[in-house]
Amino acid sequence: MYRPDHPGWSIPLAIILAGPIFIALFFIADLYLKLPASIAFEPSNMLGYATNALLLLGLGMAMSVPIAILPILFGMALMQMLVRCSPAFRPPVVWAIIGGPIGALPLLAFQPKDIYRPAAFALVATSAICAWLCGRGQ
Repeated sequence: MYRPDHPGWSIPLAIILAGPIFIALFFIADLYLKLPASIAFEPSNMLGYATNALLLLGLGMAMSVPIAILPILFGMALMQMLVRCSPAFRPPVVWAIIGGPIGALPLLAFQPKDIYRPAAFALVATSAICAWLCGRGQ
């Protein structure tokens, strides 16, 4: 049962939100890279945009849970070990600072020219946000 006063309450939250956070950050980074070119947006089609966004975020949530479980649990184990060694690792901001570079580790398998920048940004930022969420629940 969800209890915000119970240690570890934020782990399921980070696992569930990893996909929607990644998708939102991916599209934000992609739009940013297209600036200063104009972005086609019609206010009259707002219901369609909202429906597509909710569908995409819902699918992202469902598809990312199996992918996010192992990295988040691995990061939690690593950070809890560091917290036991030194209380300086306890603040959630420290978890985010360490979580971002850990999330960038899979990018080392690729050549820099092969990495799609919005996906790389979304991966690192999602890792930092999920680490911050997990750190808040400790």
